[in-house]
Amino acid sequence: MEKFRPYLLAGAILLGLTSFAYLRATNVDDLAEESSAKCVATENDSISADLITQKVREGAVLIEKEGEAAFPKFRGKDSSFIFSGTYIWIHSPDGLFVMHPVKPKLEGRESNKLRDVKGNYFIAEMNRKVKTDARGEAWVKYMWVKPGDNKPTEKMSFVKLVKNGNKEYIVGCGTHSIKIIAEVEKLYQPETIIAVAPETKDEAPTTAAPEKPAEVATPVVEPAKPADVAKPAEVAKPAEVAKPAEVAKPAEVAKPADVVAPVAEPAKPADVVAPVAEPAKPAEQPTQAPAQK
Repeated sequence: MEKFRPYLLAGAILLGLTSFAYLRATNVDDLAEESSAKCVATENDSISADLITQKVREGAVLIEKEGEAAFPKFRGKDSSFIFSGTYIWIHSPDGLFVMHPVKPKLEGRESNKLRDVKGNYFIAEMNRKVKTDARGEAWVKYMWVKPGDNKPTEKMSFVKLVKNGNKEYIVGCGTHSIKIIAEVEKLYQPETIIAVAPETKDEAPTTAAPEKPAEVATPVVEPAKPADVAKPAEVAKPAEVAKPAEVAKPAEVAKPADVVAPVAEPAKPADVVAPVAEPAKPAEQPTQAPAQK
């Protein structure tokens, strides 16, 4: 029996952990139902942008002091952070949901890649804005399903960055109230993401409409064909008329050099000079003088 004790102990521990996990899951699911029911029950209670920012800042102070030990205080029907049809959730800047009172199945999941029905990466946008804001706070608008509904509608949320030790958390809370959304947009002009998933039918016309004008713009290029009419540039071929350069061939008229050649013939008088040398023959007369002796 002694030799089986380690195995029995390990089995007991495993059973205990499994039971704890089951009870925790059951407890979290029960609290999620309570949280959702309270949201629906308090939907008509008064709400404002100031009330939302106040609750988020209170939650941030609690997280800053107690860290994750404070998470249970955000769940269930007795939580003061579930009010006026809304609730507070918490996620980390590195992209994980760490506490969601209405949808606990989101906990532990990547949040930075989470998109709404319009394709908005709204959690990533929240993270970006709180990191760039001097107070670590921001408003962001996106599409989300309200507790008790099954269709996403516009939601405006206020988020705040908070630290507990060396950990950072982002505490958020929002509303689907059209009135509050309009009020916040007017006062704070929150930045919203305009990236839209291609599958949404509403966007099809917007994408197609701008493209068609481009088709209309093509005919405008055709009138530019007058450039063909501008071919009068070919009339500029009068440069060929400039061939009068060929008229410059009168240089051939300079052949009068041929005429000059006959002038050289008169120089033949040199032949006439030759007979003049014959009168020099009188030199032979002195030779006749001795003959007179």
